[in-house]
Amino acid sequence: MKLIFMGSSSFCIPILKALLKTNIDIMRVYTQPPKFAGRGKKLFEVPVSSFAKDIGLEVCQPESFLLPSEVENLRVMQPDIILVVAYGLLLPKKVLEVPKLAAINLHASILPKWRGAAPIQRSIIAGDKYSGLSIMKMEEQLDSGPIYEVLKEKILHNDTYSSLSNRLSELGGEFLINFLKTVEISSPRAQNVTGATYAGKILKCETKINWHEPAQKIDCKIRGLSERPGAWTNINGERIKILSSALVEGIKKREAISPGTVTHIGDAGIEVVCGTGRILIERLQRPGKIPLHSSDFLRGFRIHPNQIL
Repeated sequence: MKLIFMGSSSFCIPILKALLKTNIDIMRVYTQPPKFAGRGKKLFEVPVSSFAKDIGLEVCQPESFLLPSEVENLRVMQPDIILVVAYGLLLPKKVLEVPKLAAINLHASILPKWRGAAPIQRSIIAGDKYSGLSIMKMEEQLDSGPIYEVLKEKILHNDTYSSLSNRLSELGGEFLINFLKTVEISSPRAQNVTGATYAGKILKCETKINWHEPAQKIDCKIRGLSERPGAWTNINGERIKILSSALVEGIKKREAISPGTVTHIGDAGIEVVCGTGRILIERLQRPGKIPLHSSDFLRGFRIHPNQIL
């Protein structure tokens, strides 16, 4: 089987590694072009590009597929499959028609729920019990194509965006390889449009913690945005990211204490009152510094009981 791989983020790398262990011919890897990032706005390769170049795969990084020459570069390869995983570019119909068998996409949600750019983050933020992976036949409309197969994965109480993303990425390789063995005889089923929800990109205005919200909602936000972009709160005039938290058991009602008040500081973390209930802050990060457990963080940063965040 001749395959063109299209992907950009680190989520793709375990999947690409798994494919490399098979007899599938990965003819070329497409990724997004290098991006400016960091405080110095330096130009960085996207993760898949760096990985693929290091192991000697041919890499192509078009800005888009609007130019006929880019489509023709694909067509002359005569692939059986175009496989898209967290690529970040929309593919026009002319590209989707190139492969002999199908253009397929591995999407990190149980479609039609959480179509779009940030399905893993949105599922945790929403408090979902399950996430998963969907293999679909691609159409021009975003994540709307018919579904071949779905893999369901439980979201654990302490899962973060990073932990769930890593787990789904590791599961994705075997899931895809097993599907590709039967792709020629597989028939996808149409999505239930009435069940569709959208996972838009995480906006900066969404990342600030509102301590007046229920503890469970705040905990889901913290975990869903960890490690990046990170939920944050102002402490002592600094924008501090909260990267790990837990619900405080036994306290679920509204209290006569202002939300955001620190009630206790111990080895396990920093206890904070919410609109209803309390959370325990376990891991924090100052701007430009590494993430630290609360006990280490407090050695160089003062937070005291009764302080309001």
